[in-house]
Amino acid sequence: MLYEVRSFEILSLYRIVNEKLEKYQQQCNTFFLEVVTQLCFALRSDRRKKFLASCMDT
Repeated sequence: MLYEVRSFEILSLYRIVNEKLEKYQQQCNTFFLEVVTQLCFALRSDRRKKFLASCMDT
């Protein structure tokens, strides 16, 4: 009985962790898509040049 309770608790924790991981991954994907969109389609190319230069410096 104790094993069943712990097993259920562990499965619940895995589910919560997986949900949080999926949410985090979605937020990262959204962020990177925004960065790519800004770099590719921004009207002001000077911002893009500054950003790319700062990326190359690090």
